Amino acid sequence: MGFIRLCSRKILSLVGSDSVKFLQGLITNDIQRIESVPKGEYVMPNVLPSLFLASNGRVEAEALVFKHDHALMLDTDSTSAERILNIFQRRKLSAQVEFSILNNANVYATFTGVSANKCDSKESPHFNVNTVKYMDPRIRSIKSQRMYEFAEVPKDFGVENDYELALAIEGLVSHVNWPSLSLMPQDLNFQHFGYISNQKGCYVGQEFMNRIANRTLINKYHLCFVFNKHLFEPLDSEVPEAPDCAATRAIANQLGMDPKPVLARICNSNARKLEAQCSDLITLIYCNSGFGLSLVPRKQFKHVTINGQQHLIALAHT
Repeated sequence: MGFIRLCSRKILSLVGSDSVKFLQGLITNDIQRIESVPKGEYVMPNVLPSLFLASNGRVEAEALVFKHDHALMLDTDSTSAERILNIFQRRKLSAQVEFSILNNANVYATFTGVSANKCDSKESPHFNVNTVKYMDPRIRSIKSQRMYEFAEVPKDFGVENDYELALAIEGLVSHVNWPSLSLMPQDLNFQHFGYISNQKGCYVGQEFMNRIANRTLINKYHLCFVFNKHLFEPLDSEVPEAPDCAATRAIANQLGMDPKPVLARICNSNARKLEAQCSDLITLIYCNSGFGLSLVPRKQFKHVTINGQQHLIALAHT
């Protein structure tokens, strides 16, 4: 099992008598889902994947919401933390809420899967008593858990790129420059990872989510895997059967090719992110192995050129 400290994540605290009602009107998911988590020694609650939308339905920030000591906590990307605070400040009006970034909170993740062995912790890490653990429901197959330790000195385990790779081969992007890209949640397939509730009441941007759900509005992009053609070349040695994940299914079902050499090359390399230059698409993550996730406009590509090399593409979710 891989164990990672997520240095790129921050924790925000939201407290006050109006905190639940206040947050309910701002996020795409239903806060009542964490309000009604059953108590019990053997019950590990889920974090609640949520998005903050602008009034035009574009994503402003992403967060995982959980409860701790009578407060609502938001686990978010460090680049989004100040943006969420600004959203709270703009929308607060007369609501009885207080909010802040917690400087003594650290975020860790455990996960299984093809990239987990590269950051396997040989020793069981020791945490102080003020630590809480939640299941991450977004990708059940990698059995990911979130751990939140409220302590001044963080522990360092693993390389965060390996965790990003574990999410990426399942079609989930963890870091996005939201303001510059002006994306709908559906551009990134967030509706398939439990970020949007279709049953809750009003929230900012809901009209656009309803229009997309009713097919009266179509989002601009497809989220696609990109594979450098060299990844498909035969390997010199036999490799184990490729694990079942979104990337292997896309290779087999859409490209009609053997995913084994591809996954072996992707997951056995030391994952390192590179800049990707391509005029036809927006690349969100691109690794030195030649694998990545990109936003492709709604027109058909059979291959694209990234950094001067030919790549095949496949939908990240069908």
